[in-house]
Amino acid sequence: MKKTNEELLGEGKWLSLKRSTYLDDQGQSFSWEHIARKGSKHAVIILPILEPSQDVLLIRQFRAGANGYVLGIPAGMVEPGATDVGEEALRELLEETGYTGKVVEVGPLLCSFPALSDATVQLVRVTIDESLPENQNPTQRLEPGEIIETLRVPQVQMRQFLVDEAAAGTPVISGLWYLFACRV
Repeated sequence: MKKTNEELLGEGKWLSLKRSTYLDDQGQSFSWEHIARKGSKHAVIILPILEPSQDVLLIRQFRAGANGYVLGIPAGMVEPGATDVGEEALRELLEETGYTGKVVEVGPLLCSFPALSDATVQLVRVTIDESLPENQNPTQRLEPGEIIETLRVPQVQMRQFLVDEAAAGTPVISGLWYLFACRV
């Protein structure tokens, strides 16, 4: 596969829409439209577990692409030049939920939607110590335009909670469904 051309179709502050033309191994040419992120192309998705309750911290956030509120987990773009994905996850967790936590695991680099975008993502598992004073009455540090509600859901009730939310018409982020509702 060889890229033979790339055309800029439009751009905004955060994204560019491009059309790339390729030549496949049989010599056939084809084009594909895709989104390229401007600035950071890398995001963190945070799986926050409260201890000792083992509740999962979810968010309900307004998302323009869905033109409404979506149920998910905290996430955000890694700042350009940042080298510690765990620190970036803790920064986003504090911003979106007000909670402080401890990184337990950083997953591998993943493609979130490679047919559409060049963005990459890493899942970061975080524990939140419920007994710490700073986690008693957390205060969000939202950016302008962010509208986020924080929800605590017991893990044992998570699948049913997601089923109920989806049945009520709330879009559920795919990763949240994969983590807690899919049965393989």
